Amino acid sequence: MPDLTSLHRDAVLDPLQTFQGPNPDFLEALTRAGLTPGDNRTVLFVCKSGGRSIAAAQLATSAGFGPAYNVLEGVEGHAGPGWAGQGLPLRAWEGER
Repeated sequence: MPDLTSLHRDAVLDPLQTFQGPNPDFLEALTRAGLTPGDNRTVLFVCKSGGRSIAAAQLATSAGFGPAYNVLEGVEGHAGPGWAGQGLPLRAWEGER
């Protein structure tokens, strides 16, 4: 997963989609992470391939968070080099799957 320690930031791991369907707490999770609609803080969304994170960035933008951006090719870079292929920092995933 992306390592943001050089930016003094932590990745927030709250999915837009769950196995049960849309995550109804997604926008609330952004607030719990310290974001406020209209605060003009840049937010990056990334997933494995870049597909789901597009919808997350669009939803966040429509709710007033951001500017919100999608990491186009995702972490793994299925449609291009992605986060890892660009040589950006990574750290081991320590969560549950």
